[in-house]
Amino acid sequence: MKIGISISIQLAEQRFEEAMAIAQSDLPVSAYWSELTREVGRSPRGGDTVVLGCALLAKACDSRIDPFVVKLGVSERGYHMRGIGDNVLAPARDRYGFDLGSESANPTNGSTWLKPRTLHDIVTRDPESFGFLLEVLGEVDRLDEERALRAFAAWLRERFAVALKNQPIIISETDSSLIGIIEAAERFVVENPERGGRGQALVAAALSLIWSNVETGKITDPSRHWPGDVHVFQAAEETPILAVEVKQREVAEGDVVAFVRRCASRGIRNIAFCALSPHQQRLESLDAIDVAREFDCVFTWIYGVEELVLHAFAWSPRGLDANIRNLTRGMVKRMVEVGLPVSTQKRWAELTRSTFLE
Repeated sequence: MKIGISISIQLAEQRFEEAMAIAQSDLPVSAYWSELTREVGRSPRGGDTVVLGCALLAKACDSRIDPFVVKLGVSERGYHMRGIGDNVLAPARDRYGFDLGSESANPTNGSTWLKPRTLHDIVTRDPESFGFLLEVLGEVDRLDEERALRAFAAWLRERFAVALKNQPIIISETDSSLIGIIEAAERFVVENPERGGRGQALVAAALSLIWSNVETGKITDPSRHWPGDVHVFQAAEETPILAVEVKQREVAEGDVVAFVRRCASRGIRNIAFCALSPHQQRLESLDAIDVAREFDCVFTWIYGVEELVLHAFAWSPRGLDANIRNLTRGMVKRMVEVGLPVSTQKRWAELTRSTFLE
């Protein structure tokens, strides 16, 4: 028998709208819960903010829930956090525009939250911030439904403020030359890879100079459908016409061969591997080429930032000055898609000698 407290999506949506009405009104909200939300939001894990939002909304629906037990089948007070996150908070984020702490459609779909029996069982690399989250969830556990609703309204208002603060910059002018944009891009991806996000954004922005339908997504997206980090589509085709894997660390031949096989098995005929590490060795005798031929596919190596940028500029239908402008501005769009913060966007503008609007 499944034990725990089931919260209907209809009730959760109703309570959400009640809290939203408060958050968007001139009514005061709890300064105490606003401050707790801000502090949790400083965690290096965006998921902490999601967990707090789910717990407050669930508590507003049923005060019996245990915010430390986030799945059914564990205890009589456990609740289904993923149901709240996926079916209520994520759609509401897309509808209203507040910052949830995650851009994923499945913000709590991870082993960090769903594998342990309780949140107390989680071991993290940052025990201080996680310990604070647990303290705050202890505060949540003492709330009744109406106080939880007010606390959730404070959470919402604070997350709207974060979204407003994190609006992407708009690059108006750039003073980069060809050498300047290459040197800026090389420094940008090396100085702080941000889990590969900077390189992924650069590849997507560069390919957009050639193709009109280039797609990428969050660095770690569990719902990613196709192999690779960046994909090019053609209007009438559902399968990508090009898939690109982007790595900012050194890769071995076996990694590349495995990627080619995954793409070929999915019907992707044009495959590229972009190795952006300055320490990457050229693998001239790469077996990936033979594997691609075996599957009647094309495989392309791209070594380093300079090669990526020069190839994109060479194959673009536009002139050099337009390409420099478009790459500089297009990087902001791609950084947003990958999930990089405004501070990273500003660093890009600084390195490319660009002026921007906030």
